[in-house]
Amino acid sequence: MSNALDREEIIARGRVLEDAKKRAALDDLIAKVEAGEAKPADFRCLEVPMQDMRYTEMPHSARMAYKGSFDAALALLEAARPGWTIRLTATVGGSKRWPYVHIFKMRETEDDPAMGANSSGYEGFCPARAALLAILRAMNEGKDA
Repeated sequence: MSNALDREEIIARGRVLEDAKKRAALDDLIAKVEAGEAKPADFRCLEVPMQDMRYTEMPHSARMAYKGSFDAALALLEAARPGWTIRLTATVGGSKRWPYVHIFKMRETEDDPAMGANSSGYEGFCPARAALLAILRAMNEGKDA
């Protein structure tokens, strides 16, 4: 029986290490997206194998959102957080305007926890990239659908 417990503990520790690596990779990707320095290989941390041995389209959608496709940001949101909603507004400060994105899951009952993530950019910041950042932050914080 102790072998079974040891095996379960080893598996649990492996999951914790794997989760820590994923979070570190997402932290790195978020920093690179914010700085405008992300390379195609940086998006590989979003690869998720499916049952039929193919990968999801999340890395491709994220790269396209990074390049400015809001449609790709919506596809990424649907793949990463099905059922979540996105709200895009413009924040105005003096003569400057920049995108503000809020993604969230609607509560089904009043007892459901509020879940969401925000992102705002700077003047000239692409709305699709702001959406990408909000999605990556929700993924990294473990906020799930």
